[in-house]
Amino acid sequence: MSLHLGPLTSTALLRAAPTALAGGLAGVAVAVVSGASGFGHDVGFWLGCFGGVGCAARWPGPQTAVIAALIAAVLVTLRVAAVAPVVGIGLIALIAAIAVIARRAPRPAPLLAGVRAWVLPAGVVAAVAGVVHSIWSVTRHQRYGSGSWDYGCYVHNAWLFGHGHAFALDARSAVLGDVAFWGGTNHFMPTLAITAPLAWLMEITGNTSWLAIAQVVVVVIAVVPLALAARHRGVSPLVSTTIAAAFVLHVGTQAALFFDVHEIALVPLLLLTILAVVDHAPTGTRVIAVVALGLLLAGTKESAWLYLFGAGLVLLLRNGWRAVGVGFVVVGVVGFVVVVGVVQPALLEPGSPGMIHAARFVAVDGSGTGIGPSLRSWLLHPGRAIASTLIPEKAATLTTSLLGFGALPLLSPEGLLLAVPNLVERFLADKREMWGLGYHYGLVTAACLAWGAVDVAGWLSRRIDHRVIAAVVGAGMLASFIGSPRRP
Repeated sequence: MSLHLGPLTSTALLRAAPTALAGGLAGVAVAVVSGASGFGHDVGFWLGCFGGVGCAARWPGPQTAVIAALIAAVLVTLRVAAVAPVVGIGLIALIAAIAVIARRAPRPAPLLAGVRAWVLPAGVVAAVAGVVHSIWSVTRHQRYGSGSWDYGCYVHNAWLFGHGHAFALDARSAVLGDVAFWGGTNHFMPTLAITAPLAWLMEITGNTSWLAIAQVVVVVIAVVPLALAARHRGVSPLVSTTIAAAFVLHVGTQAALFFDVHEIALVPLLLLTILAVVDHAPTGTRVIAVVALGLLLAGTKESAWLYLFGAGLVLLLRNGWRAVGVGFVVVGVVGFVVVVGVVQPALLEPGSPGMIHAARFVAVDGSGTGIGPSLRSWLLHPGRAIASTLIPEKAATLTTSLLGFGALPLLSPEGLLLAVPNLVERFLADKREMWGLGYHYGLVTAACLAWGAVDVAGWLSRRIDHRVIAAVVGAGMLASFIGSPRRP
């Protein structure tokens, strides 16, 4: 009985991570169903991680079982010494690193060569969906269904930028009261400076509905980088168009476009464009474009720094882009800590720390709230952290979101790496609105899963008929509409 192991590389480690996480999730589910304790959840997580990687590496069943038993024994022993979680992380990281063979990045092709067959049908789908979404959103706004908290807030934010007032550190939002703007009202969002022309347009026409229309446009045109990536990966126009439809009609997308406006609308376009560009060999122009788009992405919202971190993990899988990926990972983490730990607390009015979403994170071991205690508890008790996401409301959200793309993203390391920061932000917070499919909280999740669907469709297209893939995505999309706890 022998093993054929791949090289110890960062690419191998990153490719192993989603498989290990999927196994860990299954292990936690089994532990929860069996009525295990909190420690049982942690053990289930580590054993599931190893089992998932073992299956992916095609290790013989008996050998996997023996090593899993040894790991369980080590964890139980170290539990007595109260250091099991930390050492367990090291064990799983080592196993994952040596278990998966690094996959070469695809050969680069001209970015805009022969893309009409992919972009045109996706554009038609986006245009039709855009008209429908605009009618819904504008009608709701004109009938006074929009709220002052978000719609009115962003109308005034655009005015602040359009007239140069937002650039003063003491700028205040007249809509929300005496709240410092660079605290982001309750977000940090300097990228919204690009909305200044909308303020001028709204003043000239006397119509604030332009903000809703602009939001719809920037969301639906995110299908263009999706289509470009699909073409590059060998996905047929039929499958590409079906995935584009699944994104613009996704329950999370519909909910976001129907509910007021929000700065998060810029994230899908920026994120997917970065990913489509890095599918190709780096040039000076492309590197500059990716870095600029990354900075715009990070400036959309304080948690977008973590989306930049996720994008950096994907860049680490790209030949020639790893240096930029390292930069995104480092800047994403440091930027997030500085913004939510220093900038926002300094600028928000006294007594308003709960306005920062990071302040809503709760440690799973009951040790406190906020970034520090929560992060420490999630790392030490990953089984309990995952178990906390298995409540019906969160499970329904995750199931519906994945089903919207025929569950293809479950097989995509890239899609899962992108989605994890957003899902952690949503599911480990104590704000119940973030757990569900309402408001704007599902939009970023939909974009990450759409990329995962394209990624999986690329290698599936070399194995099965493209019409089968399109049918799976289409059937999943319809099933998500029918089964969604929130009706589209």
